[in-house]
Amino acid sequence: MDLAYTCAKKAILFIKFGALCESQKKVGVQLGETYVNDRAAKEFTMTIGEELVKQLKIDLASSVFVSVLVDGSTDCSVIEKELSYIRFVDASGLVCTKFMALKDVQHADASGLLCVLKDSLEHVGLCDYDKKLIGFMSDGASANFGSKSGLLTKLKKMKKMPWLVGIHCLNHRLELAVKDAFARTAFTEICVLLTNIHSVFERSPKRLRALHDLAHLMGEEVRKPARSNGTRWVQHNVNAANIFLKQYGLIILALTNITDDAKVKGYLKQMTTFKTLALLHLFVKLLAPIGKLSEYLQGDTTNLLLAVSCGGSPCNSCKFNRSLLQ
Repeated sequence: MDLAYTCAKKAILFIKFGALCESQKKVGVQLGETYVNDRAAKEFTMTIGEELVKQLKIDLASSVFVSVLVDGSTDCSVIEKELSYIRFVDASGLVCTKFMALKDVQHADASGLLCVLKDSLEHVGLCDYDKKLIGFMSDGASANFGSKSGLLTKLKKMKKMPWLVGIHCLNHRLELAVKDAFARTAFTEICVLLTNIHSVFERSPKRLRALHDLAHLMGEEVRKPARSNGTRWVQHNVNAANIFLKQYGLIILALTNITDDAKVKGYLKQMTTFKTLALLHLFVKLLAPIGKLSEYLQGDTTNLLLAVSCGGSPCNSCKFNRSLLQ
């Protein structure tokens, strides 16, 4: 059961379950031969999931108020899903955030999302959610926060919950504000350069192997340049810029050896200017504390209402930040 839980928690394929069991047998664990296959792993995982849902129902039954956190996503078959978490105060007085449901979305509009949210809440025993639900958090998509027909508006009016507090995800707001502040500044060139350098080695195993061979020859450690674009704009760019600066010399030498690509020659020319190097260091200095703030906002100890009340006007903040960067 522990091995099955570990597979589910760490996203390990069930087909690997048998190999994990065999490794445990080698150190003396008595597992037998009946339940050391992927079918048993799936059965164990489903049983564990059912027990976790039962425990969540017990916890929510004793909770006076709850809040939900939702986000849209797609699975490996490119089918739209709605991921939802529930936040409440448990019997010991601690604030808990628990996984609630991951459900298919038939229609990704406010009405479709409302049906999914209703099913998710009822799945964990909250048939009377209109009496307990006080908070709603998601990204700022119009399907969620549209003033006329968004999901939050429907919850307030159709489900008669005018007290419901809607919060645009703090990290999402932070990402949008920072990305908007950096737009149309010199740092845009840095973001494009980081993306281009990642593409040079990502799309060519030969060039990546040459980079590793060069590092081995010089007795240095090397990592593949990281991508800078993604859902977490701040963290991706900080990581990509740090890796780039740490092995700046190696990357320069590796690109110098590529003589048959005009684009690479252009990247090399840009990289070797003082302006680019200075902007890279400033880029990391500016984003590093923002990255730490983003990590803190993802913690369970964050007071969301206090954070929102201290946020001020996003538009004014963006204008101020952009004026500083320019």
